[in-house]
Amino acid sequence: MINKERLYLKLIREKDIPIITRLFKNENAKMLSFQYGDNLNEEAINKRFQQILYDERNRLDFLVYLTKGTLVGYVVLTRIDWITGTAELSTLIDDQYLYIGFGTIVMALVCDLCFEELNLNKVYYKIREDNEFIPSRVDNQILREVPIGDGNIRSYYYGEIIKEDRSLFQIEEPSS
Repeated sequence: MINKERLYLKLIREKDIPIITRLFKNENAKMLSFQYGDNLNEEAINKRFQQILYDERNRLDFLVYLTKGTLVGYVVLTRIDWITGTAELSTLIDDQYLYIGFGTIVMALVCDLCFEELNLNKVYYKIREDNEFIPSRVDNQILREVPIGDGNIRSYYYGEIIKEDRSLFQIEEPSS
């Protein structure tokens, strides 16, 4: 487990798949459905994640918890390239924890994991446009629209975090 303040990451195992399913509801499930071309219900999401755990390499999936055990979100590192030291990062924060700073803490936690533990050099990320906190702090951002099904579109900022400069997601540790 990787800890940062009051959050920790837990690498996903097969027994954790039903927990992930709880996070993929409403618009999140629509995005997943569009991405994989299925109309995903709870059973289909469970099967998809089981397939991911068995079939896909160069990928790490994590659940994000508060230290008291409350589920906050989900993080996935995909397209990990151990030669170039790069990966793509996506996060999903539970609706009740959106827009109050948990996303920034999760990103800082994942940056620590990527750069300190996995020795990566660069991580590519995407952040929803409607996140009021982050886009104003992101330099060289690229805005892309992604269809999520039913004719709806969600906009994301795409960017990169470099090992030598991760000031965007730096969290100051409390002094003792």
